[in-house]
Amino acid sequence: MSAQENEIDEAIALFGPSNGSVLSREQALDILSALGICLRGSDVDAMLPTELTAEELKAMLPQLRTKNMQREELVQLMRVS
Repeated sequence: MSAQENEIDEAIALFGPSNGSVLSREQALDILSALGICLRGSDVDAMLPTELTAEELKAMLPQLRTKNMQREELVQLMRVS
């Protein structure tokens, strides 16, 4: 298991449900925040279901990381101009 996978599993263990089955949107946001991924407003509604499993969240991570990087780049461009 890679260091990144360990980090993901640790965040899920820390912020995930005690029964280990379904994550709420709030728990998913806490996990993403621990991984340095911040979604805002409409991105949350568009990209995260109200409930999902840890495996579903893991599968979404590449897309969520890309969206986060795009937002950060936009913020940097706005600061420069």
